[in-house]
Amino acid sequence: MTGTPRTAPTLLLDFDGTVALGDEPVLAYARELAQAADAPELVERVHGFLATGRDDVHAVDDGYLFAQALGHELGLDGARIGRAYLDSRAGVTAGDVPQHAAPGLRDASDAVRAAGGRVVLVTNAPADGLDGLLARMGVADAFDAVVGDARKPDGMGAILDELLAEGVPASRIASVGDIWRNDLEPAFERGCRTGLIDRFGLRRGPADWVAADLAGLVPYLADWSRRAEAPAERPHGGL
Repeated sequence: MTGTPRTAPTLLLDFDGTVALGDEPVLAYARELAQAADAPELVERVHGFLATGRDDVHAVDDGYLFAQALGHELGLDGARIGRAYLDSRAGVTAGDVPQHAAPGLRDASDAVRAAGGRVVLVTNAPADGLDGLLARMGVADAFDAVVGDARKPDGMGAILDELLAEGVPASRIASVGDIWRNDLEPAFERGCRTGLIDRFGLRRGPADWVAADLAGLVPYLADWSRRAEAPAERPHGGL
C-alpha cells in the first residue's frame, strides 16, 4: 500500500453493512443454512433480527453472525456453514442478490482523496468476483485498493501493522465498519481513528465517530481528512 505521503489520510472501509447496503445477502445466507439444517424457521428468525438488531441469546453485531450462530445451534459444523456462506455469496457476486451502494460513499472517498489520501476496501467477502460486483454497483472507482478474503479481525490487524510499518501515523489511519470486533477493535488498539456504523444504536464498543450509516460519518471523515497530523483525544463512553 505504498505510494501515498505518510501524513496523508488512509481510510479503510468495510463492505457489507458499510458501503454495500441491503438485507438480501444476509437472507440468502440464512436460506442456505436453513436448507442445510432442514430448518425453515431459521430464515424467519434472521428476518426478526434484521428488524431490531437484538436477540436475547446471541450477542452478535450483524445478521451474518446471527445466522451463523443459529447454524451452529442447529448442529451444522464449521465446514457446512462456510459452504453455505460461499454459496450465498456466489449469488451476490453474480448480481442475482441485490445490494446497493451506501449514500455518502462517494462524498467520503472524495474528501479523503482531496486531502491527498487513499481509500481501501477491506472485506471478508470472497475476493473472486469482487471487482465485478463493485463495478455493477457503480463504485469501483471509489477505492484505491480492494482487499477481499481479509479474514478480519486478524487480517485487519495485519493491514494496520503494514501501514504503521510504512511510517503512516496512527492518527492518519481511520477504519470504518459496522462490526466493532472486526473493523474497529484492531484499529482502536493501535491508536488509529475509528468510525462505527451503528444501525440499531447498540454501541458495541468505543469509537471516535458514530452514526447510523456512512452518510452520517461524512462530516467527521471530511474534517479528519483535512487535519494535519495531531494527537486526538479519545471519546468517552462506549461499553
